[in-house]
Amino acid sequence: MNFLCHLGQPLVHKVRCGIVTNMYTAVYKKVRGGYVAWIEEISGVNTQGKTKRETEENLKDALRMILETRRMLARKELRGAKVVRESLSMTR
Repeated sequence: MNFLCHLGQPLVHKVRCGIVTNMYTAVYKKVRGGYVAWIEEISGVNTQGKTKRETEENLKDALRMILETRRMLARKELRGAKVVRESLSMTR
């Protein structure tokens, strides 16, 4: 399944062969000496690199690290609290 929003852009959630893939918008800007890039939907996920390919790999690493860190901090902050954690999927 590949859901598209009304603007024709992929939504944040895709299911392919039973594997859930999150989709984000990567923005690349050519600058002197290479590229800078960021994830449009998540503040704080940004990076740079000499080539677009290197910048893309750096951006994936930055996204992984920030998601892992935010999960860890949220769990630590809520340790002992009665909360419900569940996956959230959107189609629009």
